[in-house]
Amino acid sequence: MHATLPLLEQTNFPPLRRARLETLQVNLGYRCNQQCVHCHVNAGPQRKEMMSRETIDDVISFIQASGVSTLDLTGGAPELNPHFRYLVQRARDLGMRVIDRCNLTIIEEPGQEDLAGFLVAQQVEITASLPCYLEENVDQQRGKGVFTASIRALRKLNALGYGQENSGHVLNLVYNPQGPRCRRRKPNWRQTTRNTSASTTALFSTVSTHWPTCPSTVSAACWCRRASFITTWLCCARPTRMPI
Repeated sequence: MHATLPLLEQTNFPPLRRARLETLQVNLGYRCNQQCVHCHVNAGPQRKEMMSRETIDDVISFIQASGVSTLDLTGGAPELNPHFRYLVQRARDLGMRVIDRCNLTIIEEPGQEDLAGFLVAQQVEITASLPCYLEENVDQQRGKGVFTASIRALRKLNALGYGQENSGHVLNLVYNPQGPRCRRRKPNWRQTTRNTSASTTALFSTVSTHWPTCPSTVSAACWCRRASFITTWLCCARPTRMPI
């Protein structure tokens, strides 16, 4: 092993100073209604690890002491934590911006029928994930029927005002290319976009592979352009109506 400490001690790199803490991301547990092949925490329906009410109260105490302004909730499916709504309500009462990292299909799960209404009532910002714009790819990665269920969920959220211009209800959509194993074919745009339009506030693409090795990544850029999005390396942010 090469000695690296001397290289760190003698450098002209400018010193790094921590800025004010603004966002606190909290993983509420590994239980999820989906079991995706790409999940970095191996979340799924059989996972039991969930954040306790006692720990959530510690989170609230930290929020009050630190003055963070944004609470970013993730999982698993964070909504499956029995204390999810308690935490959201407490955070909103403190005037915080709350982000729910939602897999969309959770909205159709038994016992979650009023979830969408709760999120809109609490003015929670939704960052929803949809791995691809092709039904075949989504169902291969997340399970049969997930693409169709996700579109239904997006439409339900749209009906409540999410993703609609000037509504104040933010709905961001995250697209994550599947890497070198993705389908190496060009999508049929007319077939893909027919009768599946939905509205979002912004589209985010998480690129984790080199462009030449993943045609799906290149297709994502084409998808954004066809949807009138202004894209950068990581995100595009302009309210528009997006054909999915």
